[in-house]
Amino acid sequence: VVDRIGKGEMSEEFVDRYQLIRDYSLKNPRGLNESEIRRSCFVYSGDISSVRANSIYEDGTKITPVISEEASFLPDLMKFDGVANWFKENDYATSWEGEYLMEPQTFYIYKGAVGEEAVRGILKEVFDIKTLPLKGDIFEIADFYFIHEDGSVVFVDIKNYGTNSEDIYTSQEWLRKTRWKLERLKELAPDEFEGKDFKFLYITTFSSDEGAVAKEWDDGAILTIPGFFPNLERLRLGQMKTNHGRYAHEILKGDNK
Repeated sequence: VVDRIGKGEMSEEFVDRYQLIRDYSLKNPRGLNESEIRRSCFVYSGDISSVRANSIYEDGTKITPVISEEASFLPDLMKFDGVANWFKENDYATSWEGEYLMEPQTFYIYKGAVGEEAVRGILKEVFDIKTLPLKGDIFEIADFYFIHEDGSVVFVDIKNYGTNSEDIYTSQEWLRKTRWKLERLKELAPDEFEGKDFKFLYITTFSSDEGAVAKEWDDGAILTIPGFFPNLERLRLGQMKTNHGRYAHEILKGDNK
């Protein structure tokens, strides 16, 4: 499942499996309730609440994630009312309870989902934006989308990362992949999007401290907002600028009609 995320290569069976893992881990991050997902995607850990694990993916990439509540940034995110309210509204766990730990691939899905849902909560409560899931052929090319007040479709990709990750989202390779994603979305998007302009918005949760500058490319079609939560007040007040001198909050205006 993990190796197919974001490539437009997930069959209906894989999408269903991914959604089951995502939903269960958001509601049971320490396997509190018995299920097939707990049996296949979690390991019993008793009182151990943190572990560093190795994981090898199909492409040979090796990662050594710390699997813990703190590493998911859940405690930091719960400090924001809009996030806490959204998690409670959707029955997502606001803290870890139980005696199981996620397998590395499961934690990869969970940590990403925590960031996605946290931003969705803030977009709703602070910016009055209605976010919608991606379905069908465009599932997980981005995390969700919303309709901008100018009628364009804004596809949003959340990276739930800490400091020292910002440079990843300014490289030429990253820009090439993002442009490819936009073209892929235009190619596969459903008929309801026909004739609309597409924009791609990257948001990182904690990659930069307060005072960060947003970055844009291709006349604003691609935009990154680093350190979304440390800079939330600046965004709300319209004080965060891009590298081209425009204001980043202009992208956060939804058409909720």
